[in-house]
Amino acid sequence: MDQLSYRFLHEEFRQLATMTRVFPTIFLGVAAFLLNVVFTRLVGTQRDQVAILKAFGYSTLDVALHYGLIVTLICLIGSALGVAGGAWLGTLMSAMYQMYFRFPFLDFSVSVPVALTGIGVSLVAALLGTGRAVYAAADSPVAEAMRPPAPDRFRRSLAERLLPARWLSQPTRIIFRQIERRPVKALMTVLGLACAGAIMMMARFQDSAINTMVELQFRLSQQQDLSASFIEVAPRRAVNELRALPGVRQVEGVRSVPVRFRSENRSLLTSIEGLPPGGELRRPIDAQLRRIDLPEDGLVLNDYLAARLGVGVGDRVWVEVLEGRRAKLQLPVARLVREHVGLQAYMNLDALNRALGDGDVISGTLMTVDDGAEPAVFRDLDRRPRIIGSASRLASVEALYRSIAQMTGLFMWISIVMGAIINFGVVYNSARIALAERGRELASLRVLGFTQGEVSYILLGELALLVLVSIPLSFAVGYGLSWYLANNLQSDLYRVPMHIAPSAYAFAALTTVISALLSALAVRERIYRLDLIGVLKTRE
Repeated sequence: MDQLSYRFLHEEFRQLATMTRVFPTIFLGVAAFLLNVVFTRLVGTQRDQVAILKAFGYSTLDVALHYGLIVTLICLIGSALGVAGGAWLGTLMSAMYQMYFRFPFLDFSVSVPVALTGIGVSLVAALLGTGRAVYAAADSPVAEAMRPPAPDRFRRSLAERLLPARWLSQPTRIIFRQIERRPVKALMTVLGLACAGAIMMMARFQDSAINTMVELQFRLSQQQDLSASFIEVAPRRAVNELRALPGVRQVEGVRSVPVRFRSENRSLLTSIEGLPPGGELRRPIDAQLRRIDLPEDGLVLNDYLAARLGVGVGDRVWVEVLEGRRAKLQLPVARLVREHVGLQAYMNLDALNRALGDGDVISGTLMTVDDGAEPAVFRDLDRRPRIIGSASRLASVEALYRSIAQMTGLFMWISIVMGAIINFGVVYNSARIALAERGRELASLRVLGFTQGEVSYILLGELALLVLVSIPLSFAVGYGLSWYLANNLQSDLYRVPMHIAPSAYAFAALTTVISALLSALAVRERIYRLDLIGVLKTRE
């Protein structure tokens, strides 16, 4: 765990484990809801056939097995497609991990136990989703099932009782009464849409959180263009030599000391960054995003490191230096700062050198250079034997963004596509089921003189109301999922800030509205093609 490359891989696997708890739960929950709606409609249209079969001697178990096997067949076909799709995505991820972590080779293979587990969990979710409808069909008495279903109770809705009658047209009253008549179905539709919007918010949350981390760590806290590290500590006057290089404008000496912090039974490996008093190129920032001056004595710890050590301002920490004379010190904690990367500890450079007793020395420098002078300065630094390495801050940021785009881009697009599919599936499925259930009612209204627009408004207005209600709920669910993700991704390497850009809310809402509009257009064509005479015929 002390090797950085292993630690990054470990944290990446931990992130994947978090994803496997969040995404499948949402997807399987929505799938169970859709299957429940479909099979409730299917059972409702076949209640007389079920009654006849039971009258001829088929048992309740036979009827339940009939519908259960239909669900199983649907689930097995979907699972086969899922395993194939999972294998394809797994191959893509393996190639991405091999490139990102520089593995010599990384082969992906479908594990039979994992595939069977996925199929089993999907089947259980499907059967749980359809269990109520199947049980109702199988357990209904023969005489009751042979009767036509009892008509719904028609009464004034809550909206009609609260709002003035002149505010509600007749089609609007029908919409409110239909929603109140089936509140569970309406609630599940709203929850399904909210989950779809939340998935897309969570996908965009990762992007905005990473941008926030980069902005705080590499733009506000750090102002240098280049940094250079020495093979061993050198006198602070070494900055004068580097300041004389062509193109260099400003140089500040810094010192990085590897240490082990100890507090009671807690122990952590990290380093202390010694920064010059009054320095401008690197300073930690506070919660108000203001750069702070280091105190003349004592440690400045980031909040995560302090929490891991169980210390606060005023406490003393044992510091075991891991270089030079291996000094053991007890230093006070002077201040805490909030950071999202690493286990950072800071100290005034003069105070650090006094505590270690090594004189006025540094182990590296921070530099700003003229525009276009970086390549020449890099070449000059490479020719100096006491410099072990140099780095560009902007190049590091660009490399970080490239790595993030490679690793999170695929996840983001998968989340967006799956969220859009769930959105469209819930809206379209609800609209089609509503049209199938209320086709006779809508055709009757057309015969009574309602226009096509009014009939479409009755069906699609209900859907539009549910979509509008789901949007603010999707914001709340998306915020909760993002908070869960951020809290489960905290590690010594990085902490994901809880920051959701306004564009994430707008994107989720816009995708929901577009999915609803596409579904409405598809269903509206069917409304216009209603066969009034055929629909109004008595069904035997």
